[in-house]
Amino acid sequence: MRKTLVSLVTATTFLGALVAISPASAAAQAAGPNRVQVSATCYTANTDLYCDNRAPSNLYQHRRTTSAVVDVLETSFSWFQCWGRGDSHAGGNNVWYWTQGDRNGRFGNIPAVNVFTTVDPPAGINQC
Repeated sequence: MRKTLVSLVTATTFLGALVAISPASAAAQAAGPNRVQVSATCYTANTDLYCDNRAPSNLYQHRRTTSAVVDVLETSFSWFQCWGRGDSHAGGNNVWYWTQGDRNGRFGNIPAVNVFTTVDPPAGINQC
């Protein structure tokens, strides 16, 4: 019984540590006191945007869908470093966000239609 209890406590501690270092948890912890909620599923922190997004989504070398795909965003909640203007897309605007891909770690541009903000760009994120 005692051995089972010790094993259970050890497993619980280990699982708790895994949850504490998950990417979503790390993003929330990185926000700190400068976090500003900009929609139900998005917030800015220290001039970065953290938001739900369509996954998988291609990341493009330039701010146009005809440019080379450099990586893929596979997570459905991501970090975006800045925004810029590019070609118009299905979202009805020309705003694109800059972020790091999940497959090979390369940076690229994602059209705002794939980032679930309510306003593009939201206040508090830098322009690239």
